[in-house]
Amino acid sequence: MEDTFRAAYDRHFPGMQDNPLCPIRWMLDRIGERWSLYVLCHLHDNGPSRFSEFTKAIPNISNRMLTLTLEKLSENNLIERQDGALSIYTLTDLGRSLMIPMRSLVDWIVVNARELDAGRKKFGLPPLDLPPGALD
Repeated sequence: MEDTFRAAYDRHFPGMQDNPLCPIRWMLDRIGERWSLYVLCHLHDNGPSRFSEFTKAIPNISNRMLTLTLEKLSENNLIERQDGALSIYTLTDLGRSLMIPMRSLVDWIVVNARELDAGRKKFGLPPLDLPPGALD
């Protein structure tokens, strides 16, 4: 019989569900930050990148937020900065391994976007921004 999420959580990290340093909570907080996934996806899709390449590829991110996001992702061993004349950022092996389940999550969202949108409408929330024909 397969472990429940709760059983696996309690077996590996007993009594830590409210602890901000619980590895599960901590990691979900890191990747759930507003700009983290944009940076990780950019590096996954485009390879090593300079700061200026992120600012062109990620609309509306300020230089300060990009700097903070790059620092946090580096501190968490998901990306690394190669110093030289120009700093270049790359995914670490750990960061590349994270992109496998993240791709599955994105695929799940695409498959279920209409149903997610229907649930929002049922509760009077604004519809998701689904361009016409995007999911056809």
